[in-house]
Amino acid sequence: MSKQHTEEKFETIITEHLSKADQLFFVQVQEAALEDDNLREAAQANSFERFELLFNSAIEKLIIDRMDLNMEIYEKFMNEGDFWNIISPHIVKKVYQSFRKI
Repeated sequence: MSKQHTEEKFETIITEHLSKADQLFFVQVQEAALEDDNLREAAQANSFERFELLFNSAIEKLIIDRMDLNMEIYEKFMNEGDFWNIISPHIVKKVYQSFRKI
């Protein structure tokens, strides 16, 4: 499979099969990977092909860790009134402003 074909298939999956919320989950995973010092060092010390092998062994942990962090946020949101009182006004303002731009 050519690189261009792979990139086109990726774009199709992202845009046609995932909601924006799902897409953001993968952005979170990507950001977590960028914050990982071990992955940073591996990228600097290896070829792309070798790094890809190392990354593929790390991706499952990154996804699980992100899911766990999202669950912690959910639990905090549901159980801590102060968290809700701080976050909710910010979210409602952003959503309202986004809808008004349309």
